[in-house]
Amino acid sequence: MTRHGLGFVRRLTAITHGYTSHPHTPVCLVLGGTGLLGMALRATVEELEEHAGDLEGYHFIFVGSKEADLRVWHDTEALFQKYQPSAIIHMAAKVGGLYENMRNNERFLRDNVLINTNVVRAALEARVPRAIFCLSTCAYPEKTPQLPLIEEYLHLAPSHPSNEGYAAAKRLLEQQVRFSRQQLQEENPGQSFVWICVLPCNLYGPHDNFELNSAHVLPALVHKAEVAKRDGTPLLVRGKGAALRQFLFSEDAARLLLLLLVKRQIPESHTLLNLCPDLDDSEVSIRDLAMIIKRCAQLEGPIEPADNSKLRTVVGQEFLFTPLEEGTLHSCDRHTIAMRSLWTVIL
Repeated sequence: MTRHGLGFVRRLTAITHGYTSHPHTPVCLVLGGTGLLGMALRATVEELEEHAGDLEGYHFIFVGSKEADLRVWHDTEALFQKYQPSAIIHMAAKVGGLYENMRNNERFLRDNVLINTNVVRAALEARVPRAIFCLSTCAYPEKTPQLPLIEEYLHLAPSHPSNEGYAAAKRLLEQQVRFSRQQLQEENPGQSFVWICVLPCNLYGPHDNFELNSAHVLPALVHKAEVAKRDGTPLLVRGKGAALRQFLFSEDAARLLLLLLVKRQIPESHTLLNLCPDLDDSEVSIRDLAMIIKRCAQLEGPIEPADNSKLRTVVGQEFLFTPLEEGTLHSCDRHTIAMRSLWTVIL
């Protein structure tokens, strides 16, 4: 069981009750189901089924890039026709680390616009009642009036040039979702369409991408720490390590998505939500992060925060976030197993 225990399971199971009024169990189609967040969501759903029986709501279908190329309209349309979802969680994206984004802004823009356009179009044509679309806090402007970042800042100014292509696609997705939701409500009076966008901060956890050339900062540091431990060398971190970041454990993000999925009503003012921990103690410098990873890896030898007030309004104060050190320890354990298996094969 997770640190949230059966209490969370019972609450979630209780509030999903009532979505089984259809002749067949409604389908929640999870796009991007084999990535970091998709795997965390799959594990959370399986845990709920194991400890609470049927979810009394959705039957979850997890789809990865091998099953459908969402850049292609025909593939996307066929996927929706096959499963006829009553809900979708769209987290599919072309993603990469800092340096890969800097080198391939055009490709990140093109691929993600194609993916998002096809998914939103398919959901619109199918009149899917409930949908969650994942953006990213990296889509926020490079410069904002003040901190912390609030949802109203998203379109105020240009994003950071290092990931401008990816960020532009995510900003466009918010507009696509908002316009499509308005169209559905106008064309189908009396019906409920709960379409929302979430802006996760830096996600980490099991099944992350630990490749140095494409990984985000936390998994990249985990990889470096394991190599340093293996080779008996110092853990080297680029720069001064003063930059601040905000991190969210992937399993926390998964639980939040499920809570949002089953909310019967979400006000229009809360259809764009930062998905991040509470502000208190949620920021960490790269230097401090490296020290946490060093401890978790048992290695010897030599941000701009976002505000989650709207999210708290929707999901309540009971949700407990996983401490960064606890989540990092879990990530280090999983990565150590993978790395040792790889070294065994190589040697």
